[in-house]
Amino acid sequence: MKKEILVDVAEDEVRIALVEDGHLVELFIERAEEKNIAGNIYQGRVVNVLKGLRSAFLDLGLERNAFLPLVDLPAEQREIRKGDRLLVQIVKEPMGNKGAKVTARISLPGRYLVFMPNVEHIGISRKILDNKERRRLGEIINEITPPGAGFVVRTEASGHHRKDLIRECKYLLNLWRMIEKKKEAIGDGYLVRKAFGLIFYVVRELFTEEVDSLTINSRAEYKQVRSYVRMTDPNLLRKVRLYKKKLPLFEVYDLESQISKMKDQKILLPCGGSIIIEQGEALTAIDVNTGKFAGGESLEETAFLTNCQAAEEIKKKCKNIWVLLETNGFGLIPQNLDRLKDSGLDSFWLDIKAYDREIYRKLCGTTNEWILKAPEEILKRGFVLEVLTLFIPGWVEDEEIKKIAQLICVLNPETPTTILAFFPQYEMKDVRSPKLSEMLRAYHLAKEIGLSKVKLGNCGIFTRTNQDWEFLLKEVGKEGIG
Repeated sequence: MKKEILVDVAEDEVRIALVEDGHLVELFIERAEEKNIAGNIYQGRVVNVLKGLRSAFLDLGLERNAFLPLVDLPAEQREIRKGDRLLVQIVKEPMGNKGAKVTARISLPGRYLVFMPNVEHIGISRKILDNKERRRLGEIINEITPPGAGFVVRTEASGHHRKDLIRECKYLLNLWRMIEKKKEAIGDGYLVRKAFGLIFYVVRELFTEEVDSLTINSRAEYKQVRSYVRMTDPNLLRKVRLYKKKLPLFEVYDLESQISKMKDQKILLPCGGSIIIEQGEALTAIDVNTGKFAGGESLEETAFLTNCQAAEEIKKKCKNIWVLLETNGFGLIPQNLDRLKDSGLDSFWLDIKAYDREIYRKLCGTTNEWILKAPEEILKRGFVLEVLTLFIPGWVEDEEIKKIAQLICVLNPETPTTILAFFPQYEMKDVRSPKLSEMLRAYHLAKEIGLSKVKLGNCGIFTRTNQDWEFLLKEVGKEGIG
């Protein structure tokens, strides 16, 4: 099979096509007016510190001030004051009247590694199951990680040579040095580094040895891509090509007609939203958009109403498709479940944060009354149910896991249930992660209650060594890892 990536750069947009044997498999579009800032790094200025809410607001030179949780700062930086300058990264785009959400824990992604310059942590993707390979990768990363910094080894790193990882490590370290220099030289400015755009995202994630060629119709972008590939994977340079013909690139490859056909797959919903259904041999991809619909009293209700209509249309167009809704349970009152049933929804992935009402209120800021009733109501209506919960030391431990397991077991002991390990972040940065022994105890408790399909998730958080990983596999088997 011949795989090609075609990059069409125009004045107002960039289109990237992934083509296999002449057929359009995937299309990416980045428009000039859609200014995404997620991933951008700024030297922000503190304008307000709200210690009661454990948060601060920063001026980044944008339309609205950005929100920074204080627990997201290293301990030595938490006593910040108005006027202080902080290096932060956008983790969530502005929405409505809300400004962007930022973090002081910068991360720089590569193809094989994610570099965290101020987080002392080494992690290996839990999707890499081979113990020998995990040990090999761990040894390499431990050797090359600077003091006080950290790396996450991505799944793509599995099987790659040591020199590939070291080359990318050097590239990311050099990138961080450039960011530090720009921060010092920026003066009263704000933007330190703009996140890579669509072209570099596709090159980083999709341009591999399996791709036969990467063709670009812009000399400027061609030079930048070659410079990036030369630093990250020079073996791929021979596959990067500049398109010079007068006839438009996409016309030469007969892609415009395929794109037009793709647009015809867009279905407008009565509420004003839309769905795009793309059916392939192996899977059916569906994109749900709220569009201009704003009929709900909140963003959550707007999304819920759109999902109801989307599920109904999906069932009409794709008779054999299975529709699953992942939810934390909010709004799952009987009448809404009835609407979802009528719309054609098949199954739920229900996140139960805690059984105790007070613990749940502290974690989520609301009651769990309907969420605890939801499993019974869901099963009563014939939906398929999967449940997950989160082991949070000091909050949701053995007793909570036991009660949630009992709740589910009474209804159906074969309900798939996943216990996720908590990872400290945002407002709960000071809460530690669970230990391997704690996660295994929770797993065995749920099994003893009678649940037959229990899994542990986020395993990379509590398996710090290869010995930990081997012990986990011995205790629960591959079927016990989610």
